[in-house]
Amino acid sequence: MLRAFDVYAIYVPDLDRAVDFYEQVLSASFKPELRTENEAPGDLRGLPITLVKSPHKHAVLWYEVDDIEAAREELKSKATIVLDLHDIPLGRALRFADPFGNVYGVYQRRAAG
Repeated sequence: MLRAFDVYAIYVPDLDRAVDFYEQVLSASFKPELRTENEAPGDLRGLPITLVKSPHKHAVLWYEVDDIEAAREELKSKATIVLDLHDIPLGRALRFADPFGNVYGVYQRRAAG
């Protein structure tokens, strides 16, 4: 079901402050050409990260899947769906939690074209 780990998303209330911290303290690098008002994609010592502006402070490991509907059906019997299917800039996604409340995300890229 899960194709590959894709990105570690870190949700922060102040995107500019977070970028400064991750660059200055953790030696992260960001891609200014991909930055939007709400997201800053980058690299943290080889780990793909995206800082996401949000009032909720947490982090989510995101995995890419080939079929989001099939992933949803499989996860419904194995995990708690915490945010059901929704659109994201890349395609369609959902979030689920493990038995301890840690949140993970899966998404399917929108077809090119």
